[in-house]
Amino acid sequence: MGTKKDTCGIYGIWCRENGKWYVGASKHVQERVKIHKGDHRRAAEHIKHEMRFRTRRAVEHSKRDHPFAADVIAYGWDAFEACLLEEVPNPGDLKERERYWIDALDAKEKGYNKSASGGHWRWGE
Repeated sequence: MGTKKDTCGIYGIWCRENGKWYVGASKHVQERVKIHKGDHRRAAEHIKHEMRFRTRRAVEHSKRDHPFAADVIAYGWDAFEACLLEEVPNPGDLKERERYWIDALDAKEKGYNKSASGGHWRWGE
């Protein structure tokens, strides 16, 4: 993601294998994408652990709750590409622009976003 160090904006993470998108917003896009990679690696490890020690039902539940992580297991991080979709100079506009991009890329219905209205804003604030 070759953009400047501290970009405020909307980012996308796209899976080349299945065409699914995840859309997020942050005042610090590059840092947030790095955190995503760590979060999804941990979730993927959790699913792998359940695959070894839990019932098939528990594994399917984890995959359903963490589809992004399940695809990281299936395809590896090399199948994903992060990009800056839009630089947003005013942080107050992030939530509105995130909603726009989730809708434009159909990231809730056919992607990894769980909500059409954007995230919980722990990282966006």
